[in-house]
Amino acid sequence: MLGVVVHPGRRAGSGPPRWLGTTLYVFHHALSWCGDGSQVTTIYNRYSYFTEVSGTAFPETSPIADQVSALPAPNAWSFYQRRVSMCTWAGGCYGSNSPWIRLNLTRFGTYTAQFSAT
Repeated sequence: MLGVVVHPGRRAGSGPPRWLGTTLYVFHHALSWCGDGSQVTTIYNRYSYFTEVSGTAFPETSPIADQVSALPAPNAWSFYQRRVSMCTWAGGCYGSNSPWIRLNLTRFGTYTAQFSAT
């Protein structure tokens, strides 16, 4: 059994971080995994990336956290967290966000996601 996930850090009714009606960024976590019906056996092709990045959001290239649970296991998880500097058009930065996504994988090829866009 094989599962593939490309999960954006948002769901219906709650969108990505916004400022004055503009999307600042969308953070994604993608992976593939295999299970044999009794356990998750392999997680591979894990990565994270940003889309819809505004001119005032500056994602860092290295993750703050990049973790995966021990395998094989009946259920498994994968976690990514990245930092985004928030800056003005004039060039001064005023803060940062640290979005994260945790994908909870099952041996049956299904998953759930937990996340924070900020």
